[in-house]
Amino acid sequence: MRRWIRRSAHAVWRGHACVLLLGVSAAGCGLKSPGLSLEAREVADDATEAEPTLAVGATLAAFPAAALSPSTLTLADAVAAQQGLPDLMVDATCLTVSTDGNVVTYELDGCSGPWGQAEVSGREVATWSALGSGVFEVSFQSDGLEVEGRAAEHAGIAEIVVHEGGGRTISWSGGYEGTSALGRAVSHEADLVVSLPGGGVVELDGTASTTIGLRGLEVEYDGLARPGPRGTCPSGVVRVTTKITRLTLTLTFDGSSEVFVESSRGGHGTLDLECTPAEGE
Repeated sequence: MRRWIRRSAHAVWRGHACVLLLGVSAAGCGLKSPGLSLEAREVADDATEAEPTLAVGATLAAFPAAALSPSTLTLADAVAAQQGLPDLMVDATCLTVSTDGNVVTYELDGCSGPWGQAEVSGREVATWSALGSGVFEVSFQSDGLEVEGRAAEHAGIAEIVVHEGGGRTISWSGGYEGTSALGRAVSHEADLVVSLPGGGVVELDGTASTTIGLRGLEVEYDGLARPGPRGTCPSGVVRVTTKITRLTLTLTFDGSSEVFVESSRGGHGTLDLECTPAEGE
């Protein structure tokens, strides 16, 4: 399978009750504690099942920003820069970019999603607008999108700010609908701010609402950050709450390779991450 964007891979993220991946992966999804209830473990399982679709949706919203540089100041610059996206792929043949005025169409043919996780085909149509020098609004709408051969839909609006030092900030509000690997319907609505100051650093704040099957989850990202290149251990907090019973799992990342997981009903456990602590941690 082809991988997603080779450089600027830090422009996407994933996080939930069993795995948080800012270019970091979990060493399995088993929470190491008998102290968590069955319901708490089910919350983790639901979030894990829903995560691949969330990762694809987030990537589709963020990857056009990878082509922008500090010299991308005008709308014409931003649209023209999108033609360079295939060159940022491991295999440029899976992505074709065409432009018509301020409308950019990304044609995906068997590209794989973040970290080789899910194969994606179909079209993503983006309408670009300038909000100021180096500030752009991008309206996304999928067309015939398929993830692992299953129909999906993706739509939303991103505000992208290009900073003088080369960093970017992406404010994303939108939704995604698809099907999990186990065949359950999955939908997401997200309101997130991703800061990419450079050097592989990713900072994430905001909320997401997920429905998988008949159950729903609310996710809050609070000061979540990866302080270095892909594979560096993150810090910050993620809270996952069930919409009906209001059970909350709080995941605390402290820059080490272990995550502390605490239930609002008193249970707790830990989760191992495959990551390297930043220098000084």
